[in-house]
Amino acid sequence: KNGGLKPLDDLAAFAGCQVNFGNAWRSHMPTKLVLKYGFTRRGAQRFVGALDRATQSVLVRSQQMVGVGELECMTRIIATGDIHALDQLHMRRFHPCADL
Repeated sequence: KNGGLKPLDDLAAFAGCQVNFGNAWRSHMPTKLVLKYGFTRRGAQRFVGALDRATQSVLVRSQQMVGVGELECMTRIIATGDIHALDQLHMRRFHPCADL
């Protein structure tokens, strides 16, 4: 299993329910980032808002459908506490102004 939100979506589809787990997780994630990783509330909301924008490209939408999108990556990061993966994902979305 690849984890993330895809198994939940599959389970809901199998049960005949229409549930958008992505939006529910997207609204809860800023709180997790503030409490667990020290983000500011505004920074966490901006970061989560930039993840997996399905309107960007067909590739982003395909990754979401397969279960390897950025929200799924964040699910694994929060579950495992992998700060390096969080840093890499953050740098992909928000390029640093200067390398330290």
